[in-house]
Amino acid sequence: MFVSLEIRKNLMRNYRRISRSIARGFHFPFFQ
Repeated sequence: MFVSLEIRKNLMRNYRRISRSIARGFHFPFFQ
């Protein structure tokens, strides 16, 4: 349970980072 919780937290952190980087890459070229 503890490990799964830690993994979940890490996944959420990574998901936020990836979503931010993806949004940056997608929005910048489209707007420019």
